[in-house]
Order: sequence, then C-alpha cells, then structure tokens
Amino acid sequence: MSSRRAAAVPCFVALLATACGGDGDGGSEETLADADEVDCQLEPVEADGELTVYSGRNEELVGPLLEQYASQTGVDIAIDYGGDSATMARQISEEGDASPADVFFSQAPGPLAFLGEQGRLDTLPDSVLDKVPEQYRAADGTWVGASGRVRVLVHDPERTPADTLPASVFDLIKPEYRGKLGIAPSNASFQDFVSYLRIAIGEDETMAFLEGLVDNDVRTYPNNVAIVEAVDSGEIDMGLANHYYVLELLAQDESLTTRNHYFPAEDPGAIILVAGASVLDTADDPELASQFVEFLVSECAQRYFVDVTKEFSVIPGVQPPGDERPLEAVGGEVADLAELGAGFENTADLIAESGLEG
Repeated sequence: MSSRRAAAVPCFVALLATACGGDGDGGSEETLADADEVDCQLEPVEADGELTVYSGRNEELVGPLLEQYASQTGVDIAIDYGGDSATMARQISEEGDASPADVFFSQAPGPLAFLGEQGRLDTLPDSVLDKVPEQYRAADGTWVGASGRVRVLVHDPERTPADTLPASVFDLIKPEYRGKLGIAPSNASFQDFVSYLRIAIGEDETMAFLEGLVDNDVRTYPNNVAIVEAVDSGEIDMGLANHYYVLELLAQDESLTTRNHYFPAEDPGAIILVAGASVLDTADDPELASQFVEFLVSECAQRYFVDVTKEFSVIPGVQPPGDERPLEAVGGEVADLAELGAGFENTADLIAESGLEG
C-alpha cells in the first residue's frame, strides 16, 4: 500500500460493505427498477492493486452497477460515498497528493471543472474520449459524461394543460404563476442550473431571476421527489426538476398523473446536465482507472443508466428511457460549467442571498 493510501481517511469501504453515508444526488433518490435486468458479462481485468473511487452519486443509484463491474472483472474496488459531488471534490482538493482517490465519479460537471482548474485531472485516452460526443465531455479531455439529465417543468396536464405553461423558464416570475411553482434550492441539480445562468446571463440577471421567484411566492422543497409528489397531490401546479423523477415514480406507480414538460431547446430551462467521471492525478494505476471510466461509457453501463436510473445515454445508439425522445431532441445546451471553475461554490451563496431557502 502506498504512503498516500496509508494516509487515507477511514471512510473507504469495499463495494459490498456498508457505505459511510451521504446522499450524492442531493435528495431522497432511489433505484426503482430491477438492477438485475442489466447484465454486462464483462471479461476479467488484470490488476495488481485496489481501485479507489470517490463517488458523488448516490449508492442506491450506482452501487449495483459498480458491484457488477467488481464481481465480473475481479478488480478490487473501494468506494467512498461520503458526500455529494461538491463535498467530494473539496475533499480531493484538500487531500492533495495524499489523496487515495483514483477516479472521481461526479453527479455534475461543476465539481469536475473545479478539480480541472487545479490541475488534478489526467487527460483520458482516446479510447475513452472517442466513445462520447464532444458536447458531453470536457474540451480538454479530462472527463467524460456518463449519463445525461434534462431540466424540465413537471406538471399535471389535467390541471395545467401545456398551452397554459410558460414559454420560458424566465416566465415563471410573472404574476400568473404566483404561488404555483415549487423548487428545491438546496438540490445539486437546481444549483447547477443556477450556475449555468451565472455564465449565460450574468450574476446580476441571475440574482434578479432568483429574487423574482421569491417575490412570486415560490414554494421550496427539500428535493425533487418532494416536488413531484406535491404536484401530483395538487399542493402546487408545477415544479422545476430533472426529467427522471417523473419516470422513476411512474415505474413505481402508474396512477401518477404528473408529467414532464420540456422547455424549448434554446431556453435555459432545458439545459442538459451530465454526470461525469475522471481519472485523478493521484491514481496509482492510471490505465486501470481509465478502463473503469471506459466501462461507464460502455453500451452496457449506458443501458443501466437508461433502464434503471431513467437517465439519458451519452453515447449513440442507446434508446432513451420510456417513451422519451432522444437526448438531442428534448434537451437544450449542455451545461459546461468549466468557466466557473472554483467559483461554482459561490452559487449556493447567491441562492441564499436571494432569499430562497429549502
């Protein structure tokens, strides 16, 4: 064991052991489909040491996939589910050269950009990069998207028909939507959306929009599942969330009346958020770490994300979840948060300053 592994924090767990906690996706998300329906049938991989993955993604969402990789390849994997993606990125930064992490699996691009700005990410080999279209990976080749999520407006079509919905996310601060909208300000995906606005329209306009939501009596919730349930119960008419919450709950309860409404592709309300993975500069075996990242963008892993977590695939040829149209047809611009770098952490402060709480 290397000296930096000996200095590791005690939160590391073997893949089959109990994780030390954390809700990597910023809410009460869980896997609703049967993970056994995706069998990757992987070949054994020769590896001398252990592969350590820091995951900002929830264990219930991605644990079965990573367990399958470990059991079929024979690779000894230790995984830390110790916090959300921002927390894990800060931990990697603070650990410096002593970090035991080989791979960082992030829910969002912001924490990856944060580490990239510090020079903590290795460039991935072409064998990995070539599998993923350019819009779903870092321009400098330091990380690739593993799955895609689209921001949507969830609503009940019977109570709020499509022709009564806002044409733009910015219309939600208009008087006709007063008290009708729900959001989850503390959720990582909402914060990624706000980070994107900071780049797209600037700090002042972003603050004006957030304050407009407050003035329009927006309702706040702890997570996106709570938003979907509030819409379904009639507590609110609509809410901002990721597309897959409705799909997951529909898989569990076909009587759910809430549906997704996609904003026009040119609207910031339709941005695509990608979960991504990278090899860290502290990796003991960069080749092994790259092989693991390549697995995440393999057809089998992509089918897992579609069938089990109801996300969109980022590689060509994998059908979208349910009856959804392909990602490029429903989503807008891919949220590239690299411009913010370390500044992505300021988004939570901006949200708090606007008066939003939740």
